[in-house]
Amino acid sequence: MAEHFLNDMDKMYDFLDDKISREEFLESYSYLKGEDYDITLKKLNEDIAEVLAEIIREAENMLLEESNGRPTGWLVTGSDLKYRVAEYVRNHLTEDEEAELYELCESMAC
Repeated sequence: MAEHFLNDMDKMYDFLDDKISREEFLESYSYLKGEDYDITLKKLNEDIAEVLAEIIREAENMLLEESNGRPTGWLVTGSDLKYRVAEYVRNHLTEDEEAELYELCESMAC
């Protein structure tokens, strides 16, 4: 059964990279199916501001853990993840979606 991987920060870091094609992504995560990728993309596009705000919040949590010297369990760092999300926002979100994202971030304190 296909599932999204929105809660896997390592995968999302790569997923949000415009330089990595769907095929390249699936090659690097050979245990995933195309359906997993498609469901993740669909879920992201349906609730883009909410999903990205949650990822930013997770990146902030990762930064806190890293600054306290605790491992986060992810290969990617919090600052790398925040940078990738910012890049994705610049390249993909409309002004309205971006405003919604930042409003959500303020309400979530991310």
